[in-house]
Amino acid sequence: VRPLRLDDRSPPTAQYTWSIRSEDEGHAALVAELAPSVVALGWGVDLVAGHGHVVATAEGAPSPEGHQRWTPLPTGLNELRTPTAGTFDDLERRHQASLVRTSLAEGAPFNPPPPLAVFARQAYAHDGEAPGRRFAALTFMDPEADRFKSYDTVRRGAVAAGQFRHAAEQAALRSGRPDAEVRHLVMGHGEGTSRFLFMPLPSIEPRGSGETVGSIRRVLITSTDLQSDDVAWLARALEGHTLIDEKQQRPAAVLAEAPRSDRTVARYVAASSEWVTVTPVVLPGHDDPGGVLEQLKKKPPAAEQRKLLLRLDRRRDALLRKALRQAGFPDELVFNAHLEFRATGFMAGCDLVDRYFAPSHLAGHPRLHVKLRWRGARGEPVAVRGPICVGRGRFSGMGLFVSVP
Repeated sequence: VRPLRLDDRSPPTAQYTWSIRSEDEGHAALVAELAPSVVALGWGVDLVAGHGHVVATAEGAPSPEGHQRWTPLPTGLNELRTPTAGTFDDLERRHQASLVRTSLAEGAPFNPPPPLAVFARQAYAHDGEAPGRRFAALTFMDPEADRFKSYDTVRRGAVAAGQFRHAAEQAALRSGRPDAEVRHLVMGHGEGTSRFLFMPLPSIEPRGSGETVGSIRRVLITSTDLQSDDVAWLARALEGHTLIDEKQQRPAAVLAEAPRSDRTVARYVAASSEWVTVTPVVLPGHDDPGGVLEQLKKKPPAAEQRKLLLRLDRRRDALLRKALRQAGFPDELVFNAHLEFRATGFMAGCDLVDRYFAPSHLAGHPRLHVKLRWRGARGEPVAVRGPICVGRGRFSGMGLFVSVP
C-alpha cells in the first residue's frame, strides 16, 4: 500500500479529465450530474466532495495552479488499472460474493470474495517526465519453489539472456508470425525495422552506506523501434513460460510479470543525468589499431607514455560515443556527454571487464566499464530516461547502465 498525501492547499484538488465525442455529451452530462454523489476514493479514509463539468476542450478544464498533470502514455512509469468490457460485471460478481463471505451459522467457513480479474492497464507519465522507450519486465522464478531464480551476473548473465532469447523465439513462432520476421525481431537476422533487446537486470542491493551489484533475478524487454507495440505483446506471450537449461535439459526458471513499480526495474528505467555500467560495454571496433598497448609494455619514457595513453583514451572515447549513437541517442546529446571509462567497475559488486562471460561472437572484443554524465550545450545536467544499453553486446545485456540516484 502506497498512500498519497495531497498538499495543504485549501481545498486539495484532484482532477480527472476525459475527452468525449459530440454524440457522448449526454452521457458526460449525466456523469457530471452524478459527481456530487462521490464521497470517497480508494479506501475512503478521507471524505471527498465531487463536482463535474463539461467544458469545450480538455485544455479548457480548470487546472489548479502548481498541480502536476498526468497523461496516459505507453512509456509512463506509473501503471494503473482501468475498466474494460466486462469490468462492471466482474465488479458486480465480486460485490455479490462479498455479501455472503461470512455467516452466523455455527462452523460456517469464511469465503473471501474473488479478486477483480477483468480490467485493462494504462501507463501514465507526468509533466516534465523524460520520454523513454517502451519496455516490459519479467522476473525469473524458481520452477520448484515460490522464490526468485538467480543468475550470477559475471558468469551467467549471458546464459540467462540466451535462455530468454530462445523462449522469445518459441513464443513468436507459436503466435504464427512469419519465420523471417521472428528471425529478425528476436535473433537480428535479415532485414527489418525493429529488433528486441533482452537485458538481464542485476539487482541493486543496499550494503552499509552504499550499494552493490547483485545477482540477476529480472529481465527487461525493449525494442529498437520506440513506437513498437511488440514489447507488450511479447511480455504477455512469455508470462508463465518455462526457460530450459539446454545443457542439462531441465527447467531453469519460470517467467512471471514484474510490476512497473518494482524498485530494481525503476533504477534501470528512471530519468537521470548520471549512469554507470553494471556489465561492461563491448566496444564497436578495435581500440588499439596502432599497437599502443604493445608500445606501453616496452616502458617508454614518461612523456612518451603520456602521449600513448592520451592516444588510447581518445580512441576509446570515440568508440564509446559511436556506441551511444548506434543505440539511438541524438548527436548533440552524445557530443556533450562526459565519459569516464576503465577496466574496473564504478559500483561495488562489478568485476574486471575480462571476467564477464560473453557469447562467442563477442569474445576477444575490447570492453570497458563506463560512467556516463549527460550534459547540455552549456554544461548543465540533462536527465535521460532508461533503459540504456550500448555497444556490440547490447542485444544480450552487455553494456547495461543503471541510474545513479
